[in-house]
Amino acid sequence: METVVRLLFERPWPLYVALGLVEFIFLLGLAWRRSWSWARVAAGPVVLAGLVALSAHLVETEAERIEGIVRQVARQVEAGDVVAAASRLDVACRVVRPARPPLDRKELVSLAAGVLGDYPLQSVVVRTVQTRVRGNQADSIVVTDVVPPDGLTRRLAWQLRWVRRGGGWMVLELRLTHPRALANLEVF
Repeated sequence: METVVRLLFERPWPLYVALGLVEFIFLLGLAWRRSWSWARVAAGPVVLAGLVALSAHLVETEAERIEGIVRQVARQVEAGDVVAAASRLDVACRVVRPARPPLDRKELVSLAAGVLGDYPLQSVVVRTVQTRVRGNQADSIVVTDVVPPDGLTRRLAWQLRWVRRGGGWMVLELRLTHPRALANLEVF
């Protein structure tokens, strides 16, 4: 089911290519037979591709909803609005850091407020978001480019674990990963 949702609503390009090939075959038949019945048949893949495009545009999947949340939080962090960004952190949220003890939600918010207060960011750009949703839980890999006051762009990769609560999707765990380590992570 996950593959069907991804194919129809999130990444329909393989379906468009397949329909284009079918359309090409029908157009060859139309040119060869010169029959209006072939013209009606040839319209089928075009109409089907239009319906797929419309459904992909109108339907928002859970993965797309999470991507929207990630982009919204990035804008809030860029603006220095730690309180708004923290609203997407679950009460049980923790940050796993290499070679350091984990941070809980309160410690993370305090640290972020201090750092962003002293060193406001010039920009935060979300490069990619890959999400796999399983029921009320989801895992994401997020790659961002962050520009601090020194003007040097830093690429950061994050692993996020999400949980769906009454108020929507909340971050349960954050793990900062070096972008080069993404090759070792499970590909969604």
